[in-house]
Amino acid sequence: MTAHTTAGSSSVCALLPAWQAAGFIQPTLDSLSAQTYRNFRVIVSVDQCTDDTAELCRAHAEGDPRFRVVQQSERLGYVGNCNALLQLADSDYALFAFHDDIIAPPILSDWLPRWMAIRKLLSASRMFT
Repeated sequence: MTAHTTAGSSSVCALLPAWQAAGFIQPTLDSLSAQTYRNFRVIVSVDQCTDDTAELCRAHAEGDPRFRVVQQSERLGYVGNCNALLQLADSDYALFAFHDDIIAPPILSDWLPRWMAIRKLLSASRMFT
């Protein structure tokens, strides 16, 4: 992760692990697309499944260039899929958005300055660098 000094220039990545979620993932994808923060992207990792989760995620990504969909070639399981996403994250900040989460559009714009303030406080106390 790289260091930036202002909330507006910091990159944020939502990590979305998905498995057997075709029946309920679309509202999550829509809520992530509605985010108002400018330097934001989404990585979706679709674990091996038998429903249309991967197809729905790919179709959504075609309409929003901030989305990247990774189809796992073997079944990783929940923890393995989350770990795979963490390996792909290359932003200043990352958050997990799970396949049934609905995230309000201004949440990143509202929260990022707070996250940065907490990080600064922790850095100053040498608990976090």
